[in-house]
Amino acid sequence: MDIAIIGLGAFGKWLAKQYLRQGFKIKVYDVDSRKIEELKSSIVTGCRDLEEAVENVDIIIVAVPIDVASKVIEDVSKYMASGILVDVSSLKKPVYGIMKSLQENLKPICIHPLFGPTASGFKDEKIALIPVRDSLEERRIVENLMPGAEIIEVTVEEHDNAMVYILSLTHLLSIAITNILKDVKDEKIIEKLSGTSFKHMCRMLYATLTESPDTFTSILYYNSSTKRLSLNLLRQFNEIAQTISREDYIDLKRLVEEKLEIYSKLDFLRKIASL
Repeated sequence: MDIAIIGLGAFGKWLAKQYLRQGFKIKVYDVDSRKIEELKSSIVTGCRDLEEAVENVDIIIVAVPIDVASKVIEDVSKYMASGILVDVSSLKKPVYGIMKSLQENLKPICIHPLFGPTASGFKDEKIALIPVRDSLEERRIVENLMPGAEIIEVTVEEHDNAMVYILSLTHLLSIAITNILKDVKDEKIIEKLSGTSFKHMCRMLYATLTESPDTFTSILYYNSSTKRLSLNLLRQFNEIAQTISREDYIDLKRLVEEKLEIYSKLDFLRKIASL
């Protein structure tokens, strides 16, 4: 089976290496020719354009930034006589319409791998599957393409609504936290004294802030609920800041107790934390 990977960002490169290990023949294309040269070898064919990349392959995986994903999918489909076209972008509303409208001789696969290029492989990693035409057939294709992964079937609305909290919230917090931590004077003492909570926060920063600027920006920009979320976050911080500024211990404790009570009722957060 031959696979073409369109887009050689961090995840596209990771996919290429995974499929090479599995013995697939790989073709790659990116608008940045330097990325093609990095991967090109006796077993990886670097392509000059989309038409060459798509020619005589069974599966095309589009791994490009969200802002260009729909256009690239549409362009790729024009060169396909048949085969499987896979989109792996992290938001689905911007691409779902074009995936749904692909010609009947193509098999659209709309997935979001819920892991990054630091994963060792597909085994035990989560993949969101957003069915386009035939959920059973699409699930079988993903099982073969990404063996050992846990496939979670969701609608496009369920997926993008969840990403407001899973992606947008963590990325907004990462920006704010990093801007605060830039003022740290004694980095060594922070390293020595950091405990479990601080280390978990640093892992979140690493997971989000090692993404490309385009990926990071697209996650915030292309989810229509991010604006509402950011305003809600601002209100929450303002409430905390105003309570602290009153220098009233009882008032602050009341606020903390109120938030702890809310947390005690959110069972799903504790379940996720225990995974």
